[in-house]
Amino acid sequence: MRIASCSAILGFLAVTAWSENSNLIGRVVTSDESALEGTTVYVWTASQKEGTSPYCPSCYPDCGKKAVSDKDGRFMIPALDSTLRFRILAVKEGYMPTFAENVDAAYGEIMFVLGEISEDRLEPNYTVAGRVIDPEGNPVVGAIVEPFGMKTSRGSSYGGERRLGVDPIAVTNENGEFILTLSKPDATLYAHVSARDFAVKNVHTLSTGGEVHEVSLNRGVTVAGYVRENGTGLENVEVGIVQTDRNSHTFLGDHSVGTFDTGYFELPNMQAETEYYVYGIMASLQGKGSIPVRKISTERNGERMDIGSLDIESGYSLRGQVVLSDGGAIPPKTRLSIGRDDAWDSLFCELDEDGRFAASDLPSGEYNINVHVAGYRMSEKNYSLDPLNKFGLMGVITSDIENLTVLLEPGKADPNSHGPDAGPRYQQLKQEEIRGWEKK
Repeated sequence: MRIASCSAILGFLAVTAWSENSNLIGRVVTSDESALEGTTVYVWTASQKEGTSPYCPSCYPDCGKKAVSDKDGRFMIPALDSTLRFRILAVKEGYMPTFAENVDAAYGEIMFVLGEISEDRLEPNYTVAGRVIDPEGNPVVGAIVEPFGMKTSRGSSYGGERRLGVDPIAVTNENGEFILTLSKPDATLYAHVSARDFAVKNVHTLSTGGEVHEVSLNRGVTVAGYVRENGTGLENVEVGIVQTDRNSHTFLGDHSVGTFDTGYFELPNMQAETEYYVYGIMASLQGKGSIPVRKISTERNGERMDIGSLDIESGYSLRGQVVLSDGGAIPPKTRLSIGRDDAWDSLFCELDEDGRFAASDLPSGEYNINVHVAGYRMSEKNYSLDPLNKFGLMGVITSDIENLTVLLEPGKADPNSHGPDAGPRYQQLKQEEIRGWEKK
């Protein structure tokens, strides 16, 4: 997940001396380095330092712990799990909320620098203001509002903050309020709104002009099940979930979680009444088998949905070689990606000095294969070259594939160079086994 500070407000981690305990200590200051008293500091989410985890980022016992900074700006949150890294949020009325990423409580002091919200940020025609609430109408503290699109009199556009000319992110304060400023007046933003313990929501009505937009989040649906091999639960397998609809206007992103030692998993806070793909992450299944995609439709908000068992199956192998048409050497550390079209999942293979690669335990399905070498492009001689963008190969894997040759040639790909037959050719390749360069 991307996290950025707003209007040059900086939240950073300063590592100092090793600490024997797991108390998280830190200090909050203003932009001129003055102590900031009364700042609430939250443990927002957590992640394992090593391996997979059966917990969602906000489901760890430490999440939700908090402390308030004293007159010197100092705070302490005691007894955090030393096997975890944390995402920490600092919030104070009148200042821009700020996150610190990948915090290790076993190390020394962290520091937050919070910038005051200035009056010139509040010009109505250049400002989007809002408030995020829960189903009971209570404010949601620390909700993240990330713009991904904008509508003006000239139409709609999508992209990041540089393309849109808008603050990259806003985080709600203790009243659930947020502000986003724009470089252009009179616009409507499209934004992802997410918060711990709530389902992500896309909002398309955040207009400038002074109105305070109310955004209500729901807790969503918990999707639960088991990963099993011959009836026995399998631990440390990562299970992913993603919408079947990837339209930029409605897409909510992907989520994943690891299995317990019984093979049990839970994916909380999924959007209600939405169609999803559930699948096993290939990287976590190497040497174990494969889990094909399963399509599900979630139920109403607040429901718990048991999808039963995701059973390990035999997968397929893919072996081959990347070749440069001019006989050049493959640069060290070059990686080839094997991506699934239905699942939000890719497996990366590092090429050896001869450009060879091997992957196993691939589930049956549609794939795309990509590799990048500076100064080269995918050759048109590759049978399964994607005709619509020219950046990779596409097709299905339904059996073992040996000796796939991926040919690169000097030059730069032109994704707009396709002809009128590109559409039908694309549909044809979606049904055929992936093939590369087949030297005559």
